[in-house]
Amino acid sequence: MGFKDVFFEKRDFRPDDNIFTLIKDGWIGILTAVIVGILAINLSGYIVISGKKYFDAFFLATTIGIIIRFIMSKTLDDTKFTFKISPGLYVAQLVLMPIGVIFYGANHFNVNEVIYVASTTPLAFVQLIILVSLVFISMYYIGKALKLPERFSLLLGFGSAVCGTAALAVTAPICKTDSDETSIALILNTLVTIVGFFFFTKVLFNFMDVKSFAEITGSVIFQTGFTKMILSVMGNPDMYAYGMALKALRIALLIISIPTVVYILRKKIFIPWYMVLFLIAGIIVSFSNFSAEVMGSFAKIYIYMFSMGLAAVGLNADITSVARNFWKPLGLVVATFAISIVSFFLLNLVL
Repeated sequence: MGFKDVFFEKRDFRPDDNIFTLIKDGWIGILTAVIVGILAINLSGYIVISGKKYFDAFFLATTIGIIIRFIMSKTLDDTKFTFKISPGLYVAQLVLMPIGVIFYGANHFNVNEVIYVASTTPLAFVQLIILVSLVFISMYYIGKALKLPERFSLLLGFGSAVCGTAALAVTAPICKTDSDETSIALILNTLVTIVGFFFFTKVLFNFMDVKSFAEITGSVIFQTGFTKMILSVMGNPDMYAYGMALKALRIALLIISIPTVVYILRKKIFIPWYMVLFLIAGIIVSFSNFSAEVMGSFAKIYIYMFSMGLAAVGLNADITSVARNFWKPLGLVVATFAISIVSFFLLNLVL
């Protein structure tokens, strides 16, 4: 295996065509994904329940994409969809997702927070590493028992162990899950996180001290937005920052977990080029002094890129397949979420 093969993979789709030819041939699909992604971003700001936004743009982009694909299937014949729209949806994922990954690293991979957790609370650092490992192990073996595809179980592991829908957006191309599997993972991740939000704020918060509550929230809750909402109920800025630092550490673990999972799936060493830039961007931002406006711009870029890329995923998904194959993964994600909570309390007794 050459040096180039460590960082770059040959495309599965029309590997001999250059990217400009793909864009020219697939502009209708690309434009459709862009429109749906922008629509989802705008809708996410208006769907507010009791003052809280439970559905982020990534979830909405995927869901709206699935619905539009269903409508298309009733109005377009398969030939038109396959030749006019589908190629552009693939190109949208191919081009937009890596850009999103790089700016996600700039916005969320903070070296200083990783150093802070490792140096000031080494036991919490060790506990988090163990919890993340347990989530992946549980996903892998329970998924195997449920006869789910290995790539799908590991994708669900990224969503649960790392940072929710954003981690799914980052790792779906790496796991090579199909559009149905990626859509199921995104929907499940959001639904289980909403349940977790109420369990943490209405139950756990009432009998845990603030430090332990910050630790379990930063170590277990899937999505960054929900992590912030849960930590905010404490009304303690220091513990809020501590919980978010633990969450940042989980995001940093993408650097280790992605090559590990790729090796399990493909039995080769592969580090996607955009993950290298994810790391570099995070390091540069960590030791620079960018303004809040610049950081906000970085966030907007990755939100737009991921939303449009995930819209393409939804537009390629089959709603009947998603509904039919929903229940086993649901059981897997719920079981693993419960295992992570129980494991946290057990580790607290041991460490």
